[in-house]
Amino acid sequence: MWHKWWDSSSWHPTFSGAWESLGPGTFHGSPAVAARGPNHLDLFGVIGINEVYHKALNGSSWQPPANWDALGGTIIGSPTALAPSANGLALFAVGSPNKDLITKGWNGQTWQPSMTDWTSLGGVLNSQPAAASWSPLDVHVVALGSDNQMYHLSEFGAAANQWQALGGVFKSAPAIVSWGRDRLDVFGLGTDDQMYHKFWNGRAWGPSQTDWESLGGVFDRPRVD
Repeated sequence: MWHKWWDSSSWHPTFSGAWESLGPGTFHGSPAVAARGPNHLDLFGVIGINEVYHKALNGSSWQPPANWDALGGTIIGSPTALAPSANGLALFAVGSPNKDLITKGWNGQTWQPSMTDWTSLGGVLNSQPAAASWSPLDVHVVALGSDNQMYHLSEFGAAANQWQALGGVFKSAPAIVSWGRDRLDVFGLGTDDQMYHKFWNGRAWGPSQTDWESLGGVFDRPRVD
């Protein structure tokens, strides 16, 4: 894993083509990163038999400095990271072999349910999950189900595993963002290669719970050669 950063005036390391090495490890898949605040990054990658590893930048140094912390799990693909608060992290991934949504979190002091354990939130997923939040208590996840329809999950704990069908038939992992309280925007690539959009306004999904707005275009699904 390698790192490069921008300090508002230039890229570092400063000489052309240079990157900072983040220590040993042979990673596969895509990294995930979340920012809990200024000068703080949490970085995640997958090593070996699909186990998740973590390293954090706090101010000016990476911790642990020479290695990575093992967070356990056996996942399919890459993790999704979200920082819903300055002291909180939420990780989501597709578990192996059941293809369920699995999660773990950092509460500012410890990893929950433990350093290396994960909690299943159910489902059978055909894509990597995407996550967004507008507050620590409003975390939302979307992913494609086994029928390639979009599904949404927003309540954890006692109400876990209650997935909400959002309709559509898609061919790539979704994207989700929140730009304000009670607002979500979800995007997906349809089977006709057009981009589609759905929004939550705090009261209902638009244009409806199962309908999507076409944004046009002709796109290819992301690929890694």
